[in-house]
Amino acid sequence: TRKEEGFHEKLVVTQTRILRRALRLTRPGGTVLYSTCTYAPEENEGVLDTIVKEFDGSVEIVPLHGEKSDPEIVLPALKTSPGLSNWAGQQFHPAVSGAVRFYPHHNNTGGFFVAASEESNNNSARDFDYVQTYSRGSKWRIRSLYSAPKRWTK
Repeated sequence: TRKEEGFHEKLVVTQTRILRRALRLTRPGGTVLYSTCTYAPEENEGVLDTIVKEFDGSVEIVPLHGEKSDPEIVLPALKTSPGLSNWAGQQFHPAVSGAVRFYPHHNNTGGFFVAASEESNNNSARDFDYVQTYSRGSKWRIRSLYSAPKRWTK
């Protein structure tokens, strides 16, 4: 349970691994949406910060908040707040503020966090059209649906 010692830290490690794997399975130009149903910056901006720094320029956070946001992704009917730029003395990568937070009192919904990241370099061995993560019991799994490279299709 969430009250167990070390649970939160393990959750952050698991979420970072899932996002890292999803990005490695995504073809260049592909987009991965990362979403949580928590306000915990460690699980949200902290995970993104780790990934952006680790991938060192090969992953870009697509702005979902502010003037540079992508109008095809943003839901204009919902009020959003930008991702945090710092928390508990930790300064996050500037791109992390392009993520969005949905607060219950702004939208009459549950609260959640969403970030879109785009793969700009080829970190994958194969081309994938779709990556889905799901939970079965206490184990997280990644399911990848393979698509044939364009050179094999007309």
